[in-house]
Amino acid sequence: MKTTDPFMIRAIELAAKAGLGERGGGCFGAVVVRNGEVVGEGYNRVLTRMDPTAHGEMEAIRNACKYLQTHILADCTLYTSSEPCPMCMCAAGDYGGFDDVAFYEKVMNKTVAESICDHGARDDMRELWEKYRAIKPVLY
Repeated sequence: MKTTDPFMIRAIELAAKAGLGERGGGCFGAVVVRNGEVVGEGYNRVLTRMDPTAHGEMEAIRNACKYLQTHILADCTLYTSSEPCPMCMCAAGDYGGFDDVAFYEKVMNKTVAESICDHGARDDMRELWEKYRAIKPVLY
């Protein structure tokens, strides 16, 4: 099933830019949305910035905070092309609440997947990762 959600489509476009276009790392993209408006977006730039924290979600969160002039994103939603890593999930915890206790509770209870919304993007991302693997990128 392909996604029709415009915010997920944008996150996937950014993922393609990261992995296939700029080749800044893997195919990861994200957008932060508030009241139906994109307030931040980002994509993986780990390799181009030589920064192991430059994940798509972190870039989107940083850009949203800068745009909104706050570090609290409680009224925002994070759309991401793939399941976030622990660092990104904690940074987005309650969208700016930075509560890693909730993350560890979810890990221990094995309910992390319940907090991830699919939005029907799995097929879109599968196709993108197949293209990425075909170019045999050098990551290290």
